[in-house]
Amino acid sequence: RLLAMLGIETVCIPAGTFLYGDDKRRIELEEFWISKAPVMNRQYKAFVDATGHQAPDHWLRGMIPTDKEDHPVVYVSWDDAVAFCQWAGVALPSEQQWEKAARGTDGRTYPWGEAEPDKSRCNFNNEVGDTTPVGKYPAGAYGLFDMAGNVWEWCADWYERKYRVVRG
Repeated sequence: RLLAMLGIETVCIPAGTFLYGDDKRRIELEEFWISKAPVMNRQYKAFVDATGHQAPDHWLRGMIPTDKEDHPVVYVSWDDAVAFCQWAGVALPSEQQWEKAARGTDGRTYPWGEAEPDKSRCNFNNEVGDTTPVGKYPAGAYGLFDMAGNVWEWCADWYERKYRVVRG
């Protein structure tokens, strides 16, 4: 399977209710699968090489920036993300799926719980000044990495019918 060849692990998020949004409404979702971590540059490079899809503009001559192979890919449009997903045989999560995967079922504020973000939990507020390697920080709900901080992640949904939803 392509995901295994790329080193992309997926995690099953079980069907059931969870507390969604700031108002913590009870939402029921079917079982779904989600990537254990954001797509890394080396994984996106395999897609670019296999399909001829345009590399992110900051990749000089189509090459991953030095020492960034295991960092999340950045500067990809929603269309680029969808093209990658179609090639890999997966789909972007809905906003509700992403939130359940990130926060768990108990309405926690962050993937790790209620403690405020700090340098031991995630890359945030430009504290590091760049992206960090995927998995540098402890996993959150469902054993997923980088669900808060590091990079924004595309979702399948629209916000106010004008903008694509991003989370992270």
